[in-house]
Amino acid sequence: MAIVTKPNCVQILCLMIFWGQIQNYIMRYEIDVAIAAIVQSSSHSDNPNQSNVELLVAPSTQNISYQDEELTDGKEDQFDLSPILQSHRLGAFNYGYVVTQIIGGRLAEMYGTKKIYGGGLLLTCIVSFLLPSAAKLNVYLFIALNVLQGVFSGVTLPSLHAMTARWIPPLEQGSFMSRSYLGMVIGILITDPFCNAIIKTFGWESCFYVVGSITLVWFIFWCLLVYDNPNSHPRISENEKKMINTAVSESVDTTRTFPVPWRSIFTSVPFYGLLFSEIGLAWGLSTLIRHTPLYMKSVQGVALETDGLMSKLPFGFMWLGAVFLSFIADFILRKEYISKTNVRRLFNVLAMIGPAVALCMVAFAPDTLEGDTNFVIAVLCGGLFLNGAFVCSLMNSYIDLAPNYAGTLLGVGNTVAFIIHSVVPVINEQVLANGSLSQTRQWQIIFMVPSALYILSNITYLITVTSDVQTWNSKKRNYMISMNSLGCHTPKLNNRNQSIK
Repeated sequence: MAIVTKPNCVQILCLMIFWGQIQNYIMRYEIDVAIAAIVQSSSHSDNPNQSNVELLVAPSTQNISYQDEELTDGKEDQFDLSPILQSHRLGAFNYGYVVTQIIGGRLAEMYGTKKIYGGGLLLTCIVSFLLPSAAKLNVYLFIALNVLQGVFSGVTLPSLHAMTARWIPPLEQGSFMSRSYLGMVIGILITDPFCNAIIKTFGWESCFYVVGSITLVWFIFWCLLVYDNPNSHPRISENEKKMINTAVSESVDTTRTFPVPWRSIFTSVPFYGLLFSEIGLAWGLSTLIRHTPLYMKSVQGVALETDGLMSKLPFGFMWLGAVFLSFIADFILRKEYISKTNVRRLFNVLAMIGPAVALCMVAFAPDTLEGDTNFVIAVLCGGLFLNGAFVCSLMNSYIDLAPNYAGTLLGVGNTVAFIIHSVVPVINEQVLANGSLSQTRQWQIIFMVPSALYILSNITYLITVTSDVQTWNSKKRNYMISMNSLGCHTPKLNNRNQSIK
C-alpha cells in the first residue's frame, strides 16, 4: 500500500500559488532590505560615531550616499537618498500598484490567470534584475523601475480570484485561499532574514539576482503545471474534473467572457457592504503594520533589533488563524450546520471583533501593564489570529456574489483598501504631531479609530452581505431582467425551482 499518494491538480495549484505569493512579496520588500544595508554600510564608512539605529529609524532626515568597497566591489557608486527622492522611492511601488488592481482581475477573467498572474510575476522579476544597475546609473531610473514593478505586481492578487472561482468548489474556497494566497505572509516574514543573509555573504546586488532567479524557476513550473480551468488541463483525472465542474458549473462560465455589468455592480447593496468592510479591515491592518513598531519603540521601549521580530510575530499568527479558521468554516459548510450566509457572518464577526478588542486592550492597558511588551504582543497575536477569518468571510464573499466577475470585484475592493492604506499613515502622523495631546492620548486615538471602524464595518457586513449569487453574474438573467424592464413578455416563475418553458 502506497504511503505517499500523487497530488491532485488542485493540490498542485495550491502549492504553486503559495510559492508564487512568497516570491511576489519578497520581490516587493527586498528593495527596503537592500537600502537598509546600503545605509548601514554608509554609516560605518562616513560617520562611525553615528549609530545605525538612528540612520535606519529616520533616513529621510539626511542625504545619504554610499561608497563602500564591501558593498560595491570597489566601484565608486553614488546612490542619492535625499529626503524628497526617498519619499518618492517609498511611494514608487504604490504609484504603480494601485492602477492595475481592477485591470488585473478583468484581464484574468478574459485571458486566464495563468497568463496574467504568471506574466505579472515574470515581469516583476525582470525588473528586479535591472534594479541594481539602475540604482548605480540614475536614481530617477531606479524610481521609474520601482513604479513599473508596482504596475506588474498589481495584477497578481485580483487575478487569483478569477482562478479560484473556476477551480475550487464553493465549499472548499476558504481553506484553499488560506493555504495558497497567504503565502504572502510567509514572504513578508522571511524577507528580512533571507535577504540579509544573502547580502552579508555576497553583497547587496546579489539579493535581487538570487530572488529573481528563484522566481524564474517558479515561473517554469507555473507554465508546466498550471492551467486556467479543469477542462483545459491535459493531465487531470476524469473524477477530479467531473467533481470540480459539477460544483462550479452552475455559477461560473468557463467557455465565454461577458462584459462587466458595471451599473449592476455599483448599484449592488451587498457589494457596497464588502467595500465598507474593506475600509475597516484596511484601516486596522495599516495601523498595525505601520504604527505598531513605532508604538513598541516609543512607548514600550523595545530595542529596534528585537522590535522587527516582535512586530511581525502577530502577522504569523494571522496566517495560522486564517488556515485554522478557514478549515473550520469549510467543515461547517460541508456539514450544512448553518447556511453559507450565516457562516460568512459568523466568521466575519471573528475577523473584525478580534482585532477591535485587541486594539482596545492595548490602548487602555492597566497601569500595572504599562511597558509590558509581552502583554502587548500576546494581545495582538490573539487579535490577528482571529482576524485571519477574513479569508473565509470578506475575501470569499467576492466570489459568492459573482463568480464570473470575482477578479474584477476584488480589484475594486483592493483599490479601495489601497487608498485607505495610503491615507491612514498621514492621519496618524498628524495625531502624533499634535502637541496638545499627551502621548497616551495620542496612541489611544490611533488605536481606537480602527477599533471603531472594525465594529462598524462588521455591522454593515452583517446587514448587507449575502452569499447568494447575484442576478447580474449571469448574462441570461441580465437579459431577462432587461426584457422585463422594457415591458416585454418573459416567462413568469412561480417558484425558484420551476424551469422556464
